[in-house]
Amino acid sequence: LIDIFEESKHALDDLYEKNEFKRIHLAYSKIPGTAIQKKLKEKFNLDLIVSKDFTIAAEYENFIWLKRSIRKADQGIFIYQREYTDTNMLRPQYITDFRNEITELYLPGSLPKSYMVIESRLPLQNRVLNINGNYAIESRGLWRVENDFMGGPFVNIALLDEKNQNVVFLDGYIYHPSENKRDYLKQLEAVFRSAKFIKTQQ
Repeated sequence: LIDIFEESKHALDDLYEKNEFKRIHLAYSKIPGTAIQKKLKEKFNLDLIVSKDFTIAAEYENFIWLKRSIRKADQGIFIYQREYTDTNMLRPQYITDFRNEITELYLPGSLPKSYMVIESRLPLQNRVLNINGNYAIESRGLWRVENDFMGGPFVNIALLDEKNQNVVFLDGYIYHPSENKRDYLKQLEAVFRSAKFIKTQQ
């Protein structure tokens, strides 16, 4: 029995995760953030299951920042895109560098010259995913605020929109000092796993 579980552990993990995401999708579908979903469709050609608890914290031409506060925890999602020019854009180092560029520009801290960056002292975990038929690279690790004392976990999905030749980056982070962050991060992962590109009419 132990041998069978050992052989099947990855499949069991995948099955558990898939059903957990389904549960979160169902819950969010009952309280949809209709205005935000419409905005994402117009801005990124993206269909995403987002609950109405999220609000728009900032918005620019190719960038949007969504926030949600739950008890003492903060969940953040920022979505940005860039034209797909070559396969290097889907390499972990490019994703890391581009994320740091975006967060320095658009996610300022509360102190002067403070902004979010990836914690470079710890290695990122990267893997290839298929999200609803679209090629994706998942990167996860820790973030911190330069020149301040804040940090937490993040997960980034670089999602290839092959039809429109764009890469859309879905990035979620948690700020919940000294508390367990697993469930909150899982909720953001579920949002990202719902991502679908809208089929445009010819």
